[in-house]
Amino acid sequence: MGQGRMRTFPEEGMYALIEGDWRSVSTGPARDDIHVIDLDKEEFDRWVAPHEIGRRWSPSRGTGAVDVTIHAIDELVEVRWTGRYRGLDVFPLGPVLDGWVAVSPVSLAEDAGEDLGFRGSARFGDRHKRIPVEEFVDVSEEIKVVYRRGEGWLRG
Repeated sequence: MGQGRMRTFPEEGMYALIEGDWRSVSTGPARDDIHVIDLDKEEFDRWVAPHEIGRRWSPSRGTGAVDVTIHAIDELVEVRWTGRYRGLDVFPLGPVLDGWVAVSPVSLAEDAGEDLGFRGSARFGDRHKRIPVEEFVDVSEEIKVVYRRGEGWLRG
């Protein structure tokens, strides 16, 4: 992506601090079930997670997930990137593909990005545009702590 400050995490998403390591995670149907995702075969076979409640291996993807309870986690954070496109504050809608990234204006104003060729409705949250990745500049990382051991869930 364009210039910006150093990012702490490799991509957007949720990360959990478990036994001193940050791991990519998703929450399960029950809020206290956490899925530690995208483990390669070696780590999937050898890692013994604290408070583990299950594990699944996907041969087709070549990755596994280990399910843990919230008690295994010291801190849970949500990571989101924001940046600018020709002076407009935007956020990415997905990964970079072949040098392009889809972005959406941060502003929910109906005319946000209209003069830059954004399509869709801000009212319905689907205003977007594909731009060359080098034009997604001033990228910064927003990290929200959503759970901390001893304090519980910190939002929503």
